[in-house]
Amino acid sequence: MIGKLLTGALLVLTVPALAAVTALSVGTSTQRCLPSSSQSPTPEATFTAEALVPDSGPTNPPGPASGACVPDLGTSPTPAAIPAGTPADVSAAVRTGLAYVGVTSGWYQRCDQLACRAYGYANSGYVSAHTHWLAMLATGHAHPGDPCPPLGSFVFFNTGRPDGHVSLVVQADPGRCDPNAIHVTANEIFDHATGNHGGVYQLSLARLEAMYLGGHGYLGWSDPVCAGAFIPAGARVVPAGS
Repeated sequence: MIGKLLTGALLVLTVPALAAVTALSVGTSTQRCLPSSSQSPTPEATFTAEALVPDSGPTNPPGPASGACVPDLGTSPTPAAIPAGTPADVSAAVRTGLAYVGVTSGWYQRCDQLACRAYGYANSGYVSAHTHWLAMLATGHAHPGDPCPPLGSFVFFNTGRPDGHVSLVVQADPGRCDPNAIHVTANEIFDHATGNHGGVYQLSLARLEAMYLGGHGYLGWSDPVCAGAFIPAGARVVPAGS
């Protein structure tokens, strides 16, 4: 997820180039089907130190039914309705976040970097999602336990490991706050099933919550505050191989 941005491993692309790469990635990743003889239970994700090894997703994601394609793995972005009056920076962040859905590599253990990338940051500026959350708590930007994260906010999780997880909210559900209607982007979650390595996916908040500590890992949401360096205007940075 997080992790410091390794400049040597990056390829700087213009926005049109990123769109082309993303479209290609979506086209290939959604075609991957894996045979399986049984349905696996919902896994708990495992994460390691992001400062050195940014973060890893579930080691054994749900498998497909026998002889079928892997169902609903969030490899194609679902268009999100952006309400009228949404601030321009939030609207742009949601569109950018969704543009990464379907990328098949490059985001291994970089959840915090991925979340902040939507707002134009090259990196998050924090050592891990956990330290990011603590900073948000200390500065009054966190909303612990609040089940209704707004569009463009960051949602944080205790994964049972030191570094935690953070995701970007790309579809909110104000008023009802149904976690099945709230959507986020996340790295690695279905890599085992898709064959990707650091792929980016879109899924419901409820589905992501179920992967951490038996559904009890949700910490809350924060304003989209990052402390990293901005990407130069007019450019987007995509890890080589995405």
